[in-house]
Amino acid sequence: MQAFKYFSVMVVMLFASATASFGQTLTDILNKHYAAMGGIAKISGIKSQYVEGVTMAQGQEIPFKRWGVNNKSMRLEFDVMGTSNVQVVNQKSGWIYMPIMGQLSPEDMDSATFSAMKGLLDVSGSELYDYASKGKMVTYIGKDTVNGKPAYKLKVTTKEGNVGYVFLDAGTYYIVRAKNSLTIGGKEQELVSDFSEYQKNPEGYVYPGKSSQGGMMTMVINKMEVNQPMADSLFIKPAK
Repeated sequence: MQAFKYFSVMVVMLFASATASFGQTLTDILNKHYAAMGGIAKISGIKSQYVEGVTMAQGQEIPFKRWGVNNKSMRLEFDVMGTSNVQVVNQKSGWIYMPIMGQLSPEDMDSATFSAMKGLLDVSGSELYDYASKGKMVTYIGKDTVNGKPAYKLKVTTKEGNVGYVFLDAGTYYIVRAKNSLTIGGKEQELVSDFSEYQKNPEGYVYPGKSSQGGMMTMVINKMEVNQPMADSLFIKPAK
């Protein structure tokens, strides 16, 4: 009986140790990721973000500008075929003005587009930072490979129940790939985004200078500023 008692205690201790070790693995990976992105102080200190860049798709170069107030509002402007187009989203709704689509005045955003764009409200240094307070659950799946290099695969579940996967390079701890499911035209499709050419702006904030989606579209960021004043009028839907 005494031997069985000791055996039972050993089993419990080993199980607890294994659980703690697995949990620490995720914690360690995330902490190294935060450090790579400039550190927790930098990430948590981002209140707003302004980005300029170019999107290349179907042989066209499309200049864009994006303003974001962290977890509150986002405005995207892009010029294509002589038209200036706008998409704005906040926590509850969004609106669009797309002359390129023949639209003559600003209109409310449909639910599918709103759902797809709402994630852009998070302009912190990493979507993985402080994930629990954002209603997300992150699980370490294991090691994988991205572009021939070892990577850590993390499963991310949003508070809405949407599931995606984030891959962190095992050497740099930068996010190098993200997989998400989107509903486009009533059909669910997988969107794979690759991130590269990480840069650091003068204030010490790290960001991917280039992203691509399956060879169909590539986005290059030429300028990134943080914590600059932004007028509320940028996000207000104009009267028709």
